[in-house]
Amino acid sequence: MGRQWPSSMVNAQRALGALVALMALGTVMTVLLEDSLIRAWAERSPAAREILEEGGIDGLRASSISLPAFVPVVVVMFVVLLCLLGVLRVFFREGYQWARLALAGVAVLIGLGSGLIAFREDPPAVFVVLCVLALLVDVVFLVLLFHRDTNDFVRGAWLVHHDEAAPSDTAA
Repeated sequence: MGRQWPSSMVNAQRALGALVALMALGTVMTVLLEDSLIRAWAERSPAAREILEEGGIDGLRASSISLPAFVPVVVVMFVVLLCLLGVLRVFFREGYQWARLALAGVAVLIGLGSGLIAFREDPPAVFVVLCVLALLVDVVFLVLLFHRDTNDFVRGAWLVHHDEAAPSDTAA
């Protein structure tokens, strides 16, 4: 029977699941609200704003201006992050320190991305709410990753993995 996870490990995995769910919701919202995102982008670009005012979204699509490809980028980014977080979660559950540090690094990048989108880019309100929620869950996740009980679990896992080799070293 394996070692039991402390509550901080269980809650960290729940927070990771919530973060993935928010990313999935953001991906779906990007697909559904692509026109709103393009409109928000066009309002910040002088040339695109002029075309938007004259011909709307259809005018922008017909123009020579290259529109941002939000949907393919977001879908690919979600799939890649989902796979990466899934693999890291497996190793984190086993108590590997490097997986915890990698998860922390990815969480920091997700937090930075969420912050930049929410507070710098002026997206539609639904994306601001999603990004703020992602930031909050991200902070909770990072706190749980480095909670004292999580530290003890990871340290204990290291000892379990390295004590197996120790008796053969002393037998020689």
